[in-house]
Amino acid sequence: MVEALRQSAFAFEKVVGQVDWTGTRDDLLLALLEHEAQHQGQLIRYVYALSYKFPESWASRWALS
Repeated sequence: MVEALRQSAFAFEKVVGQVDWTGTRDDLLLALLEHEAQHQGQLIRYVYALSYKFPESWASRWALS
């Protein structure tokens, strides 16, 4: 699994390095980031509503306590 993640990261960095970053593309990237953050918030609320606990690695990364 770790090797698959490394390969994925390598492929992503290769593609991103070839993109001509324009203002429009920057705006799109920001919109995608905001959308992802909303889903992260939904996940957090869902897990808390079910009284589950996050793994410590997630809790520290997401500043959950």
